[in-house]
Amino acid sequence: MKIFWILLAFPGFLPLYLSAQTGDAQTIKNLNQDWLNSKAKKDSAALSKSLAADFVLIPPNDSKHTKKDNLLR
Repeated sequence: MKIFWILLAFPGFLPLYLSAQTGDAQTIKNLNQDWLNSKAKKDSAALSKSLAADFVLIPPNDSKHTKKDNLLR
């Protein structure tokens, strides 16, 4: 009987779960686009806002670039 109620309730929660996931994914996409735009325009003020204080970028060559390194480039 418990299975019946769980299955009955699940479809009601699924749209809420999926919409939260979509919102999170869109937020990440927006942040990534802001970062790319800031890098392309060399806008260090905007870039500084979007990077955390402990930000570290590690590209495929295993070098490490901190927030300060990214703002100077």
